[in-house]
Amino acid sequence: MIGLDLLFAGFALGAIGTQDSSAAKSPVVVIPVHGKLSEGSVAMTVRGIRDARRFKARAVFFDIDTDSGEPALMDRILSEIESLEGIPSVAYVRQRAFGPGAVIAITCDRLYMRPGSQIGSGLPASAPLFPLPGELMNETRRKEILDQARALVRSKAQRSGRNQAIALAMIDPEVALYEVLYENLPRIVSDKELAEMETFNSGKVQKLRTIHERGSVLNLTAHEAFEFQFIDAMLQTRDEALSMLELADAPMHELSQSWSETLVEFTQRYSWLLLAIGLIALFIELKVPGFGVPGIVGLSCLGFLLFGKYLAGVAEIAEILLIVLGVGMILVEVLMFPGATLPAVLGTLFIVLGLVLSFQRTFLPGDAPTWTVEEWWQNTRTISFSLVGAVFLMIALSHYLTRIPLLKRIALRAASARVLVAPPAAGGDLDPSWQPRSGEVGSTLTPLRPVGKIDIQGRQLEAVTEGQFIEVGVPVRIVRIDASKVVVEPVATSL
Repeated sequence: MIGLDLLFAGFALGAIGTQDSSAAKSPVVVIPVHGKLSEGSVAMTVRGIRDARRFKARAVFFDIDTDSGEPALMDRILSEIESLEGIPSVAYVRQRAFGPGAVIAITCDRLYMRPGSQIGSGLPASAPLFPLPGELMNETRRKEILDQARALVRSKAQRSGRNQAIALAMIDPEVALYEVLYENLPRIVSDKELAEMETFNSGKVQKLRTIHERGSVLNLTAHEAFEFQFIDAMLQTRDEALSMLELADAPMHELSQSWSETLVEFTQRYSWLLLAIGLIALFIELKVPGFGVPGIVGLSCLGFLLFGKYLAGVAEIAEILLIVLGVGMILVEVLMFPGATLPAVLGTLFIVLGLVLSFQRTFLPGDAPTWTVEEWWQNTRTISFSLVGAVFLMIALSHYLTRIPLLKRIALRAASARVLVAPPAAGGDLDPSWQPRSGEVGSTLTPLRPVGKIDIQGRQLEAVTEGQFIEVGVPVRIVRIDASKVVVEPVATSL
């Protein structure tokens, strides 16, 4: 029995040793939050939180130096922080934690600041990329955002056990702060709290000094934040914070922006431009014979855009397939059934629907915070303005495609290489001495958009209009021949 007891004890000690060894190997995940908040910042945070769960991290450490960003992006980072269960979150303010950065820092379980750093300076509202008349900041919109921001900041300060009055003063310019002596203990309270204390406990409260006046948002230095006990400590380096948390021996898993997060950030910033260029380039490709540079540019722009949205978690496979289906239906219209119209109409609808859905996280914003609703409308505006701008440019290009030098060379490159083709019915060799002449009349064999094929005296020629669209079977007359370029017009318009 004694031998069995010793054996079980050995197993138990071995298990404890294994657990200690496993804990020692568990890393601290370090997520940098530097510069302006972006889609890349959100994507890196999501990756860091995922790594923390996978590696069973001992802590997630946010290295903060940010002064601006969209509240909607901040909201998504806060959701990731609050999803951590059993893993402490730590914020270290290296230089600045302004606006959304301050709220991120306040939300973390521990908050440290470097001497000389600052925290506070408000929660900015998002500015639309394409603002509509009267849509810029007004009093009603400011009040909605401020009311929701107050509730948000109070809840985050309460979650981490920080002074709610100080947190509120960082986003609300109508909050004043006072240091008071209440029941012989110093406290920092807001003007509203002070008024309530004087009303119900007038003999127990004594106002010592004014910390912050109304009229501006609060901004604290590291020394002030530590003096007011708003942060846990003021430390010179990140390593000191790790030592204080007894994590100095833990391996560091420090993230840096990956190529995918860079792509996410780029596609989000220039999504309107990629969308417009992609659509216009594909339009040009449909108007010239063969497949060339415009098609490559168009597909590349839309491909980058959709891949970036997919990496950001916005576009799903279903939405990408919807766009691919739309492009396929348009190609069926152009290559197999020209003039059928229905495939092109359905394809266009599928592409527009897929693009709209690929820009949005939810089909409708519902009861989301104001800044999330603004993000939804901003994405909708981006698509709408890009589509409208692309359509106007397409209309202009359809009339002036052959008059723009660069596009003219692209459109006529295939035609210049081989103007004449073997006659469809003769069966013999084409007479090399025969040349088309101005004034000759024939008919279109394919749609001219503006380039296509015509029949002249039983011979096929590649021809181009001066911007007009001509359907199959329409009589045309050769207007002129520039080198190997045959320019035609409908017979009806030349009479």
